[in-house]
Amino acid sequence: MRNFIRNNIRTIIFFVVIALITGGIFLYRYIKQNQGTYEPNVDHVAKEIVKYEANQYIVYKIDKVDVYRSYYKDFMKLLATDPVKAYSKLTKDSKTHMFNDNYDKFLEYVKKLDKSVLLSGEVKRYSDEKKKIILVDNTDSSYVFYEDGVWNYTVDLSRLIK
Repeated sequence: MRNFIRNNIRTIIFFVVIALITGGIFLYRYIKQNQGTYEPNVDHVAKEIVKYEANQYIVYKIDKVDVYRSYYKDFMKLLATDPVKAYSKLTKDSKTHMFNDNYDKFLEYVKKLDKSVLLSGEVKRYSDEKKKIILVDNTDSSYVFYEDGVWNYTVDLSRLIK
């Protein structure tokens, strides 16, 4: 057996290398076919709200991008359905610079907006700083959200990014 291995060492090494390359190719294809994809703009499956007993809960893990997307969708929904609440979410700068503290001018602004675009808009880009989130949607409109706790935010429409 030893003599066989010594006489055919090059042939054995050649077949081992071919087997390793073939196995690597199959492993690569398997991993490529079975890997998950991260699509941040695809809505997640809606969670069913269930009333639990005392001390019973389910942990949901969400990313900060999901929270930013939720802020954006919440504000867009307010613009489309409840302009009074949307106006209350605006910063003082937005109210002063864009609408001169006049709710009627804000209503004119909201009437000019396309409701279908508001409800179907998605976040294209975002950047965040300490308690300040800048979102750009698929219409290239920008919104600056100032976060003061979860779901406690104000929106600045007067500062656009370029």
